[in-house]
Amino acid sequence: MSILMQQFFSNIYSFFRQRKWLLYSCFTAFILLSAFFASKLKFEEDISRILPKDPKVEKLNEVFQHSKFMDKLVVMVSLKDINAVAPDSLVLFADSFVQ
Repeated sequence: MSILMQQFFSNIYSFFRQRKWLLYSCFTAFILLSAFFASKLKFEEDISRILPKDPKVEKLNEVFQHSKFMDKLVVMVSLKDINAVAPDSLVLFADSFVQ
């Protein structure tokens, strides 16, 4: 399997080594196509839109939409070293972050 993959990529390299203009053309086309599709992306801020359209879930959607929690941003603060015990430093950092 690895010999097949090696041969496959080696053939691609040999093909484009002789046709650099084609490599640059393909690369440019890929970048332009990616930019086109990236420009078509639309971000949705309403988290309730990911929930299914079901009568049982509609009440939950209504609660989410009219909740003041939706206006909040939650940030979790933790230490990289989970064995280090320093809750005071986390509290101080969180207080300075809030200010």
